[in-house]
Amino acid sequence: SDMETVINVAGSRYPVAQLYGVGFSAGSNQLVKYLGKSKKFSRLCAAVSVCNGFEYSSHLSRLEASSMGKGFYSRGMTFLHQEYLKKHGKDLEKKVPGFDLNRALAATSHSDLDEALVQSLYGYEEISDYYEAVASRPYIPSVEVPLLCIQAADDPLFTEGEEPSKCWETLPVDELHDNTNIVYFETELGSHLNFVEANRPEGVIRADFSFSDRAIATFFDTVKDQAPRRIMF
Repeated sequence: SDMETVINVAGSRYPVAQLYGVGFSAGSNQLVKYLGKSKKFSRLCAAVSVCNGFEYSSHLSRLEASSMGKGFYSRGMTFLHQEYLKKHGKDLEKKVPGFDLNRALAATSHSDLDEALVQSLYGYEEISDYYEAVASRPYIPSVEVPLLCIQAADDPLFTEGEEPSKCWETLPVDELHDNTNIVYFETELGSHLNFVEANRPEGVIRADFSFSDRAIATFFDTVKDQAPRRIMF
């Protein structure tokens, strides 16, 4: 994976350095999967996962089942990916046989976009096989380095209903708790990656750092003197 390549290159360049990893949203899913696959051979001494769904299929199905989820969140995420495709899609068409740029740009939901991308770009016949392959949930028990998982109880990507459930009701929290290397921390507020803090002495002034920034720094400060050096030769 791209993440594994980056970590290995960093480890090769700095073989005696203590390396730490932070993943956000889909990136956090990749990070946890890397940790679980690497087990005790992970080049990272510790890591933080922020707003991770740990799997895709169930969350996306639930999200797109509501008009707000499909029309706002799913459509918004699709739009962001399509902006990237508008810039680089022609290059993909040249390099990837069978890639249909027009179909990808016409998608109106994230699941439609995945259908347009998965077979040609990643080689999966069925989108369900792709979702299963990229999920980090099966790798949770195999994580062997300190891992902090930060989630927000009101994250709209992982809650549901007119009276939304809490994040911990839809995530594999029991599985996370069963691994003694993992700390699960859920805030009451924060939405998806929006752990903004502000002061209000004479109006709202956004703080320089978010809550998640401070939590990440504190976690790494706590483990850095205890984590073994993972030297790559």
